[in-house]
Amino acid sequence: MPISKTKIPIKMLSQDHFSSWLGIEIINVEIGRVKVGMTIRKEMLNSMGKAHGGISYSLADTAFGFSANTHGKYAVSIETSINHIEALEEGDYITAEAVTDVSKKKVG
Repeated sequence: MPISKTKIPIKMLSQDHFSSWLGIEIINVEIGRVKVGMTIRKEMLNSMGKAHGGISYSLADTAFGFSANTHGKYAVSIETSINHIEALEEGDYITAEAVTDVSKKKVG
């Protein structure tokens, strides 16, 4: 029996050791839209006591990956970028929401 498309991110997270280590939790799932969140921990800080840029990028990348796969087909990114607009500190709770459109056959 096929898994419900909105349950795909839950299954993906259960098999994603890195996202689980980050403490990522799924906040909301719809087809083509996923919101995730996590708390910044001490081991995620750089030498200046701020969250390493890779932490926020990883959260955004996870949101995108989960969202892209809610359409029921395997999907990965081919190019991404991020702008850091504010330094994050230990204890901050951050969220990322990704919306994907797969109206095209090869690239969404």
